[in-house]
Amino acid sequence: MVAPVAAVQLVLATLAASEPAVALGLVGGTAVLALALLAPLVVLISVFPATYAYWRVGPASVGMSVADALTFVGVLAALPFVPWRSPTLRRIMVATAGYCAILMLTVIAHPSQRSLVEVFHRASLVVGAMLIGAAVARLGRTRLALRAFLLGSAVISVAAFADTLAHKLQPAYPFGIQKNSAGELLVMGLIILLTVPDRVAWNRWLTGTVSATLLVGLAASEARGPALALVAVFALHLLRQRRAGASGRVVRLAPVLLLASVVLLGVSVATYTERDLTGSTQQFNSLNTRIDTYSYAIDHVWEPHVIDGSGLKWFFAPDAVVGAPHNLIIGELSEVGLIGLAGLIMLLWVVLAAMRRSPSRLGETAYLVVVARILESMLGIFWTAGTGTLPFLIVGLVVGDEQDLDADRPVRVAALAG
Repeated sequence: MVAPVAAVQLVLATLAASEPAVALGLVGGTAVLALALLAPLVVLISVFPATYAYWRVGPASVGMSVADALTFVGVLAALPFVPWRSPTLRRIMVATAGYCAILMLTVIAHPSQRSLVEVFHRASLVVGAMLIGAAVARLGRTRLALRAFLLGSAVISVAAFADTLAHKLQPAYPFGIQKNSAGELLVMGLIILLTVPDRVAWNRWLTGTVSATLLVGLAASEARGPALALVAVFALHLLRQRRAGASGRVVRLAPVLLLASVVLLGVSVATYTERDLTGSTQQFNSLNTRIDTYSYAIDHVWEPHVIDGSGLKWFFAPDAVVGAPHNLIIGELSEVGLIGLAGLIMLLWVVLAAMRRSPSRLGETAYLVVVARILESMLGIFWTAGTGTLPFLIVGLVVGDEQDLDADRPVRVAALAG
């Protein structure tokens, strides 16, 4: 046993002398993998608040964020606890496999290392996150995971408010997080508190305080797309609750949601200034820049390759003229063409249908979070870690929750019969 340890130490010592960053990365990665094996729950829970962690780690060619890295390690920790027999899990995995198969056709037509990596990245965002969420639910730690994310969101909100005050009410970039990314995750936190406060199990005072903090953070970020998506999702939730006959809850929530909607719409209108129509700022693309990117993506990238697009991450090529199109439909068409867009629609349809039919109360939360993510990506990028990870973490919680309901059903039936 001494010989392998000595060999590893020799390798690390050699790397530390020549490539210290690589040596530190290996030590850190080994420690995290050991933690995943020895204390899997710690890793699984940490994935939820780590959706805010945009900082890059690993090789530059991979472009992996901390959220990506923890998701990868979290999958290893989750494997022993995943309810593999879940019909919902299987349906979504099959739909994801079909979508990735379509992506591989584009990779074959436009081969590159970044395209191949992106296929695995998208599979990880959906299936990897879902496996983690399902394992957390099966371990009975849904409440802990939701609380960890919401407390992390509260910290981000406070930092956003402090940042906007320090910069004379300019859009907040808490801890350097892009304002729209922070805003999207805060919106998801508000949806959780709106739909399943009983699963979080905080008292009314703490729930209200955290909700108000998240609203302040969202306003400080001046993230207009997420704010408008939140208004739309609130309206959808009230409509669905009314159809389900939950009129008492609708009546109680309506004034609060109306006030929140007016505030968010007011912030969206008030922050839409001349700067958004004349060029771009240093940290955020303006309206004109977005329109120019859309036009280029359609005219010069998609139209020459209508069926299969011009390849995943074409905007990272050395000769790319513009950046990524901040629109789900245009981005998908330009990258993977009509077949890729059809595959994505199929995947999202399967996910939304499964959440709508779910017997779990978390199904409504997951449904609204995925809808919000789709709406937000009409002005942003859909396939990004963090904002793209959390919706499927919550979908995974639904998968694990459904399995618990199925396992308990014979007991409940027997109790009722007795």
